[in-house]
Amino acid sequence: MVEVANRPKNCIICDGPTGSREHVFPSALGGRREDKKIYCKNHNEWMGSHVGVLQRQLEAINAMLEVQPDRGTVKSHIFEAEKGERYAIKGANIAPAPDLDAILDSYTLNEPQQLRIAPSDLPRLKERAKQRGLKLDVLDKATPAVEFRVGPYTIPLMQGGDDAMRAVAYLALTFVAHFWPHVARAPGLAAIKDMLRSGSLYAGADSIGVPLPASEFMAWSPAIDEPPEVIHPTGLGHTIIICVRAGQVLAYLSLLDLQCWMIRLGDAAPDTADRTVVVHVDPLKTRYGDDWTINKFDHALIDGCVDQDYLGKAVLESGQMQQQITAVIGRVIDRRDRLEAESAKHEFDAAHRLLSPEREAAIGDFVALRRQRLVNHISMFAQHGNEATQMGALVRLGAIKATQPDPTSTDGLNDAARRVLNHVAAEITNTLSKVPPGYVLDPEFYQLLFGDMAQALIAGALAEELHR
Repeated sequence: MVEVANRPKNCIICDGPTGSREHVFPSALGGRREDKKIYCKNHNEWMGSHVGVLQRQLEAINAMLEVQPDRGTVKSHIFEAEKGERYAIKGANIAPAPDLDAILDSYTLNEPQQLRIAPSDLPRLKERAKQRGLKLDVLDKATPAVEFRVGPYTIPLMQGGDDAMRAVAYLALTFVAHFWPHVARAPGLAAIKDMLRSGSLYAGADSIGVPLPASEFMAWSPAIDEPPEVIHPTGLGHTIIICVRAGQVLAYLSLLDLQCWMIRLGDAAPDTADRTVVVHVDPLKTRYGDDWTINKFDHALIDGCVDQDYLGKAVLESGQMQQQITAVIGRVIDRRDRLEAESAKHEFDAAHRLLSPEREAAIGDFVALRRQRLVNHISMFAQHGNEATQMGALVRLGAIKATQPDPTSTDGLNDAARRVLNHVAAEITNTLSKVPPGYVLDPEFYQLLFGDMAQALIAGALAEELHR
């Protein structure tokens, strides 16, 4: 798959000796494969500094997908809600994310104090205390209080910008060097290498003082969807296309289809034949060798051109970019929900195997753990309820009533929401308690039960709230 005959061993930037074992695609984004014949030790580190901005821009999606870095563990994404509350998202779970330093700063040394923190956050608090030279002793533990979030979450997704463009150009150059070592060392690529040695993130000793604009080499692009080989097999990964066309070295990068870029890297040697390599990176694969799908062609697949209307207001006014982002988020949520349903199947099986009355109690606990999903439906009706029909109007008014803040509440719910939640949870518990022995909770039924069926039950209960 890679040119290996007489492969150069000099750095593509400075001509020094290689051997740094850099990741071809960033480890933090799920890259597994390494190549030790592209950069010297210094330029591997200095060029790699570009990648941090992409890691930050994709962090929320990677957290929802639970992408496992090649080095390290799956990371949560921390974000602030509208009123400044901090939340952490990982997989299907969204939970309050306490400010550990603020908690420690509020303590008085050597005095017992009450701490309100989730048990899952306690190890992180202890570790942070240790880093600050403190020792935290837990004298007693209470049953953690349940607190619901009423209202939508808004997770900002910032994409693009000059630093991100440099990072994408760095990835494109690295892939060219991995597959076509001699092309990457052609004199005609010197300009893009100079551009990569500029910018706010590049901290190399050979940094070019005045930043060279990345926009001279690349542009935001629509997602490429033909031929079929360029479409990512799962729709939840990254696609890199490198191409030589009439002596021009071109690349296209799609990062989860959230960012799509067309890059013009420069000129290859005059006698370089047209060719294309398409690489699909699957960040959800954790084994080296399973993470890439590679297609090679002896002709050029891309031309480096971008419709100028796509770069201006036309794409925003058409809604095309918003539709593209919505489709990506939809695929991410679908996968998250499938994984949750698979996990729930095993959890329910363990509860259903018990004898009465332990079985009914365990099924009740199974439903109770998913009450936030039911609260989310109440919030959805309040935000987006259908007022076109009389019933729809009643449901939305009931949802608005149920989402009014109650300053005396200890769980985030007012009395109306609590009544609706308890009623619907009891109905779902009753349904699950009646299934026959040996029943397997099908993931599709699980989604129906806590999705459409739960919404129907909630709608009826919300309409009744208006008569109280």
